[in-house]
Amino acid sequence: MNKINNNKIAKRDIILTAALEIFAQKGFQKARVNEIARRAGVSEGTIYKEFEDKEDLLHAIPEKIIPEATLELTLHMQGIKGALNKFRKFLWCYLHFFESNRDWATILLLQIKPNPKFTQTKAYQLIRGFTRIFIDILEEGKREGVFKESLDNNLARHIFIGGIEHITMRWLLLGKPEHLLSYTDELFEIFTKAFGPGGDGGYPD
Repeated sequence: MNKINNNKIAKRDIILTAALEIFAQKGFQKARVNEIARRAGVSEGTIYKEFEDKEDLLHAIPEKIIPEATLELTLHMQGIKGALNKFRKFLWCYLHFFESNRDWATILLLQIKPNPKFTQTKAYQLIRGFTRIFIDILEEGKREGVFKESLDNNLARHIFIGGIEHITMRWLLLGKPEHLLSYTDELFEIFTKAFGPGGDGGYPD
């Protein structure tokens, strides 16, 4: 039974990998399920046994990727002390993951998130779980005095995630900046000053 289940999981992963590539190359509207089937080396019928339709297949991609990304981020955070250090590492990881996974960034930001049904999907809840790590860092920073106590966590998350994703979209569409990670230091300074407790928005030395 375990062998059967493992084979089923492996086949599903192969289909999702193929779908990721096709959707990123052609876009959701132009992509065809039969193309994904050929890329995955399975029949079109096999795909429809696993997924209701093309849209269900699209939204299943983050269900595979987000848990993997969350695990990777959690491992990166191990042993890091201090909220500001964790904040910078989270920022670096976010930019690095997009830069290292251009197809994923393309699908998430240009195809999945603009879909009106996105907030009703499991993928949406998984992404909120991923960014919950960011909220935990903010709370730790408030206790340490490096972030202002009155900071609205959800608003800060929107500003942080929105800023990174806007820069990433420019990178995808315009090729600027050449490397997302080149913005790490500047973004860290902007965000920490905005969220810091000082009267000028800065954080104490």
